[in-house]
Parts: sequence; C-alpha cells; structure tokens
Amino acid sequence: LTHGDLELNHRPLSTELSLKASFQAKNNIFPTRGTASFNLVSNYRSGKLEANTDIKDLDLSWLSQLLPERYSSKLHGGTASVKFDVDQKSRDAKATFSGNVALVKAKVLLGPLAEEPLADLNAGYEFEGYFDPKAAIPAISLGRKNAAPQPTELPDLIDDETEQDAVQSPVPTRGALVFTTGKARIESVKADVLPAFYGIGKPLLRMPARFDLKIKLPETRLAALIEAVPAPIQGTLAGIRLDGSMSWDFAIQVPLDDARSMVWETNPVLKDFNVVHLPPTADVFKLTGEFAHTITDEFERTTNGRRETVEFSRRITIPAMKPIPAAWLIENTPLTVEQIDRDRRQRDWPHVPHSHEAPGIPSHILNSPQYWLTDHAANQAAKLPWKKRVAVAPKTKPSISDQFANFFGTNPNPQAEPAIVDTFDLPEPTVLTRGSSNSPNPYGPYQFVPLHHISPWLVRAIITTEDNSFFTHHGFNWLAIKESTHANLRAGRYVRGASTISMQLAKNLFLDRSKVLSRKLQEVFIVWLMEDVADIPKERLMEIYLNIIEFGPGVFGIHDASVHYFGKRPDELSLSEVIWLVSIVPSPKRHHAFYERGEITESWFRRMTRYMRVMHSRDRVSEQQYLFAIEDRPLFYKPETGAPLLQPRVAPPMITAPDHGISDINPDNAEKPFVPQFKLPEFSP
Repeated sequence: LTHGDLELNHRPLSTELSLKASFQAKNNIFPTRGTASFNLVSNYRSGKLEANTDIKDLDLSWLSQLLPERYSSKLHGGTASVKFDVDQKSRDAKATFSGNVALVKAKVLLGPLAEEPLADLNAGYEFEGYFDPKAAIPAISLGRKNAAPQPTELPDLIDDETEQDAVQSPVPTRGALVFTTGKARIESVKADVLPAFYGIGKPLLRMPARFDLKIKLPETRLAALIEAVPAPIQGTLAGIRLDGSMSWDFAIQVPLDDARSMVWETNPVLKDFNVVHLPPTADVFKLTGEFAHTITDEFERTTNGRRETVEFSRRITIPAMKPIPAAWLIENTPLTVEQIDRDRRQRDWPHVPHSHEAPGIPSHILNSPQYWLTDHAANQAAKLPWKKRVAVAPKTKPSISDQFANFFGTNPNPQAEPAIVDTFDLPEPTVLTRGSSNSPNPYGPYQFVPLHHISPWLVRAIITTEDNSFFTHHGFNWLAIKESTHANLRAGRYVRGASTISMQLAKNLFLDRSKVLSRKLQEVFIVWLMEDVADIPKERLMEIYLNIIEFGPGVFGIHDASVHYFGKRPDELSLSEVIWLVSIVPSPKRHHAFYERGEITESWFRRMTRYMRVMHSRDRVSEQQYLFAIEDRPLFYKPETGAPLLQPRVAPPMITAPDHGISDINPDNAEKPFVPQFKLPEFSP
C-alpha cells in the first residue's frame, strides 16, 4: 500500500463527523494494481449524510491477500471498479444513491452458482435509486394480461412436514429501497434490470415484506446471449448454437410473507429461431428414436457383515418411440381424444394413412379423432415385451380380501384378467433367478416397458404425488413454484422443490447430481427444448421417466423395481403396491430399509393411505378400489438365492356366498373402473 491517507475529523459544535481514506495498491512488477478512496460526512444531530466511494481497477488477486480465506479463495484474477454515492438531507428524508460496478476479465468462484470459477468475466451494472424509510408499500400493480396461466387444478401431494410454517415476526409496513435506473451488461448483452424492496423495517437485515423485479431485454442475437454465459454455467449445454434473436419483458411482484400470492407478467419474443446444433450431451431430439443411456450411481451395502461402497453403472438402450393407444391414454390420463388427435396431427406423428393405405376405414373416420380408437391405429403401439403370464389356481382357499383384489383392487381393468388354469408351470422360456449378491444386474438384461404395459395405477399415482398437471403444462408447474417458494421462505431453508416430471427426466438423462444453481438453469433450458422446441409427446416423456428412475440401491426402472420388491411384472402391480413405489421415489435409498427389514411399518402405511385418499378425491380410483387398497398392505417378495424372481401368479376363484357367508356379491356386479364414453366406429378394418 502506498499513498495511504486516513483522516478523521469531529466538529462538536456543528455535530459533524467526516472521514477520508484512500490508498494505492502496488507490487514489484506492476506500477499500480488499483486505487481506492472513501469520503463520508455525517451530521449526527440532523441525520444528514453524504458519502462516496471510488475504486478504480483494483486487482482482485491482490485484494484476496487482504481478506479471510473464505473470501480470498473465491477471487482469482481480473479487476474491479466501483463508484457509489449517497446523499441524505435529514434523518427521515429520502436518501438517493447512484453508482456503477464493473468487472474486467474477472475470474471468480461463486459456489452457489457453479462448481468451477467463472473466467474472463466482463460485466457491469450502472444504477440510480432511493431509500425512503417512511414510504408505504404500494399495491400489487401487475395485471393478469400475459401472465403465466394460473392452474385451476389441485396442487401436487405434499408431505405433512413440508406444510408446517415457521413462526413469523410481524411484517414491516413501511420502507422502500428502489432502483429507478439499472443498466446491466454481460459481455455485449445489455438489459435494464430494476429491483425493488418494500417493507424494510428494523433491523435492516430482516427479510423485506415484498420484492419486485423488472427486466427489459431489447432484441438481441441468440448467439450473443449464448456467448455471454460463462462456460461453467453452460455446463452440458456448452457448444449449443442457435440462430435468431430474442427480446423479453418480464415483471414480478413477490409478497415475501406469502409468496403464493406472487404475480408476474412475461413476454418473450423469438424471431427467426432455429436450432443449428445441440451437443450430444443435450440432444433432446434423440428422445423420439432409439438411444443409449448410461445409469451411474453409488450406494452403501452390507456384505458378510461389512459395510462397503458400491459403484453402479449400467448401459441401457431405450427403443424408438411408438404411439400409446388412445383408449389407454383417455382412461388413465386427463387427455381427451380431441387433444390426442390435435397433437398427433400437428406433429404428423404417427402417420395418419390415406384411405388406400387403410382399406375398410371410411375417409370421414380417418379425418376425425375416432381414427385413434380403431384397431388399425392401436396396432401401431408397441407389443407386450414378454409373454403374458398365466394365472395359476391356488393350492388353498384364499382370504376374502385376496378374492376382492381380483375385481376391486389389483387391476384397473378386471376384464383383462387372464384365465385360471390348472397348472403351476410358468410360460416364460427362461425363468430369471436371483444371483449372487455381487451380481451387478440380478434381474437380467435391461427391460424397457412400454407405457400401456405398465400398471395404469402407476401413471395415476405418480402424477398425484409428483406432478399433478404433467399432461397439461409445458414443463413447469407454476402453482408448485409458488407453493415451494412460499414454503422455503417461511422455513428459512430449502424444504420443498418444484421439479416437474419433465425436470426430473432432464436431470436424469442429461445432467449430473451437483447441487448448484447453474445445474438448475441448465435443467430449465433442457426442459424448454424438450417440451417446446422438440415437442416430445407427454406420454413419451412419462414412458422414459418410469423406465429409468431410481427405486432403490441399484434398482432403476419400473421393470426391475416391480421384480425386486414384489416378484411381479409391471403390468401385474396392484394399487397398494404401486403406492409403495411412488411413496419412496423422493428418497429410494433411505426407504429401501423397509424392504431390508421385510415389512412396511404402520406409520408408513398410514402415509400410503393418505396418498390413496388423495387419488380417490381426484377420481383416480373408485370408492371400492380405495376401500380395498387401504386394507391391502403390500407384502415384499424376497426369494432365496437360486429361486425364481417372479412369484407364481395366483388368481382367486369366484366368491360364493355359502362358502363365506357373503350375500349379493358377484364379480359381474362389481363396480368397474371408469371407462371413457366414446363411440367406436361400427366397422372392422
């Protein structure tokens, strides 16, 4: 430090304090590494305050030598310039401020944002504003025009512990810190960024009552926007090339004591948009065709009394997309035949034949939504990936509950129940057997299961617990975002996420497990590519998701999960078994302890019954199916080494009143699940 100056003056008669400080930074190589000066004049009787700071070209690596290690480790190079002026005429008067901050070729590590330092960063912010301690909080001014659509359906299922609110202090009603001018720059990209904080009470570090933000991005080339994003933030998207330009007007108002009431307006405009290149690590277009994917994981297990870490890796192949039968989608999702018809014709997938390509189908049927309900359309779907298992007659008389399962609980479509045969032989050409505990894949080769060959209960349950509006949103559940923001602010920590199924799929397919903001930004961008650019059908996203998600240590995909826990094929799972699987999705490794223990505890089954109750309230199970399922606690199937992985499938005989003392019970009169009311064309193509 050279040319150092420190001057403090106290004038008691005028009740004034003044402070001046300045220095110049040098070393043996460079003549200067920046200068800094600070001036303050304060009248402690009237509250008048004048202050200004002027830092020019201060070397960040030099500055790091003066700071504690927790800060110095984040500054690796570049220069910073800061100018800041404050003027307040009296203690209760409005204080005005202005200034600018600039970084030149900075190399800084921002831990919450990215794992690697941001290098060669050129950015700046020029601003003006005011602080008024007496200002009242203005009313919410944003209208609903151009606002994000407000969901009309119920929110996702939330666990009890995330609903508890922390004890809150009274919300401040006055005080405003407002930026009236804010010109931000990163590389060549410029935008107006205007934050505002209302309800700033004492102490000043307390959370304000409301946060407002306005962003105005003028029309900017997409190539320039990409170049402005540092490589560590781009991550898996590094190398992406887009043509066209974008402008964006965005405004949001967030009451921080009740973030569920936040409102926003957004108006992004893309011109001449085109995807020139996507790196293989972010190629969402591959999801419609056959592609390979590597699942990697790490978990702890006990072998011969010793705890060991297992590194899991499995290369799988996802087959090319095939259409899901429209009748199945109508029965098990919120989609209508008109929506299915509109989306498939807009995508021109699958191909709608001409009359000469589908003899026997009238042209008016081919041109109407009814085409997707014909056998001709249904035959384009993927076939059953295994030979249908035949149910075997039980050796002993089953319980009444087991018999009810045949037409109330185990199958949303009892008519499809296989015939009872007098044999215990399974029709599979080979029987999977549990191998050594060291076997990396004890369930044999990876088995991809088409969506309509998975128990329909699973789709109904997973959207209830994970993403209630999956089939209607464009990748983001705005209601869940509001609810999670509110819960996290109330708790003062992260207690709830807002990830949709699309976001979880993007994370599982394209991203690593790092917990930094840049990974979440990449996730959001990839979801936009999947849903709006590539326009991947919702049913395809759900199909891939259910075939790759984790259900336990080394257990990925619904095929391995249903075999591992219950010794069944995915199409054989009952409602209660499906509810068990979806209940462990948030933390499958931790909840695998139930399987290791050999049973589901009473408290956990109560949680499962709450999930079923919500499904019933949303018309995803009937009254009878719900009543049976809440009495049907799943039993794990844990075969010995060398035993068949699939337990024999047992179908109970018809219930008869004389044998069991039950009257007026007949499977033909049992309530059937909801069947969509569409009329099939009267012809046989």
